[in-house]
Amino acid sequence: MKRSQRLLTLVLALLILGCLPMIALGNAPVTVTTRAMAERIDKDGSVVLELPQEALEEQGFQVGDLVMVTIGGESLILPYCEAPTDVDPGKPALIGREGVLSLAVRGGAFARSRGLAEQKNGEADGAWTWLVGSDSLAVTISMEEAGGYYAQYLLHNLLYSNARSAYPRLTDEEFANFRAVTTTGMGKDRLYRTSTPINPAIGRASYADAALRRAKVTVVLNLADRPETLSSYQGFAKSYYSSTHYAPMSMDLDFTTESFRVTLARGLRFMAENPGVYAIHCTEGKDRTGCVVALLECLMGAAPEEIAADYMTTFYNYYGLTKEDPRYEIILNNSIVRTLCNEFGIETLEGADLAREAEEYLLEIGMSEAEIAVLRDNLAESRDAPRTASFVDVPDTAWYAEGIRTAYEAGWMAGTSATTFEPDAALTRAQLVTILWRMEGSPPSDASLPFADVPRDSWYTEAVRWTADVELVKGYDATHFRPMEDITREQLAAILYRSVQRRGAAGDGGSSFPVAYTDAAQVSDWAYEAMCWMTAHEIVTGVKANLLSPRTGASRAQMAVMLARLNSILAQ
Repeated sequence: MKRSQRLLTLVLALLILGCLPMIALGNAPVTVTTRAMAERIDKDGSVVLELPQEALEEQGFQVGDLVMVTIGGESLILPYCEAPTDVDPGKPALIGREGVLSLAVRGGAFARSRGLAEQKNGEADGAWTWLVGSDSLAVTISMEEAGGYYAQYLLHNLLYSNARSAYPRLTDEEFANFRAVTTTGMGKDRLYRTSTPINPAIGRASYADAALRRAKVTVVLNLADRPETLSSYQGFAKSYYSSTHYAPMSMDLDFTTESFRVTLARGLRFMAENPGVYAIHCTEGKDRTGCVVALLECLMGAAPEEIAADYMTTFYNYYGLTKEDPRYEIILNNSIVRTLCNEFGIETLEGADLAREAEEYLLEIGMSEAEIAVLRDNLAESRDAPRTASFVDVPDTAWYAEGIRTAYEAGWMAGTSATTFEPDAALTRAQLVTILWRMEGSPPSDASLPFADVPRDSWYTEAVRWTADVELVKGYDATHFRPMEDITREQLAAILYRSVQRRGAAGDGGSSFPVAYTDAAQVSDWAYEAMCWMTAHEIVTGVKANLLSPRTGASRAQMAVMLARLNSILAQ
């Protein structure tokens, strides 16, 4: 819990020259005032304080605390550390080193970043000076949270190697921080977590990519990268990763931001929309991956001790950290335990209904109950267990029931929620190409994507790329695909016929219909041969005894039935 304003408040002046002596007035806060002079801003732009480090720590402050620092009318919550490298690049901190206290920014100048001073280079000798905007600048330091940064401080001082030879005790998968998530409620071989399989920065990409292949991962949630950076990684086009259905999220590192919440909802919605064998990764597979996986483990019913064990496995894989190490509990309690408690608004994970807390959190960040239900259903399925369809809006006696069951259990089509299929809903071009792509095993394609109306990171992007590349489904013109446009019955027949031809199973088309449809003349010339073949093989039938309705929209139910009938013919 946060323990604000603990111990004494220290009011300091930014010292430079002519400082007044420190004054202690009984039990009153220690206070000092002085002038601000340019020569007390060091060469890195760090602001040096008059108060010695020892005097601060005598008041109970320790490295790893979070402190409130007020300077120049601005209040900042900063970690108290030993060096700027104890924080992330670009982050400010209160530094205590060799008896001196200073305000610094890793990789930057605190004085300039806070508008306290400007740097000026000498015209003659090139020497620089700092021009201070105020003769006197008061600084106030108070306790924000004792030990609030200690776990992060420890993490910044843990070191790992990128060399495989440095980890002889680990398997290749452990070296890649790759593993199946096996906590309570999670389907067998359903979800994997890993370090990056594509970014060579930490030396584990090739091992992680090989592990993805062995696990037959089909859907990847990438928390680290932007879409435009993927192709820049060496070997990406030839990787197994590139053949999966991946979504680059470029997720914020700060779990408390609105950006993180919005991106998280988008990523989990992607998982709900795309059943498969999943993998989640960031760069190391530690912080962002750990947070998202832990949230999903909660949703599926895992116990706190299971979540902790899975999360801390990463620290063994990178740093050899075991449960016997005194740092283990400190890191655990100040990282994932604290993150989940903050997300759920609870004091402790013990005794909490974590599945309910996770569901409420997902609703809060913008997911719907239906999306959460589908996500839970997708994660619960075992790869080894058959998919079974049970939709409340698909009566057993409906003409399309068997077709939907076949299409769903084969993994070609998904429900619109855990309990609904929406059989009468219109079939869109995006849905169609995704179904065809899944039927082919989600193959990769290196083809360019010329369509301006197809996002580069959507759930249907790779399906559009592949189907356009093999000319199963073409764009309306060179730059437009119209993914959200409904498919007509004759368009669907022509595309499915093209798919059969591609497999070499179609033979000749046809020039007549097996039934004297009264609206046969409405069939477009480009679809006529396909429609004749499809009706001759009873893949397409009339909506009534003598009515074909070629230009009306195709429904999800019709698609499922056509797929089931077509599959029976191809299997012969």
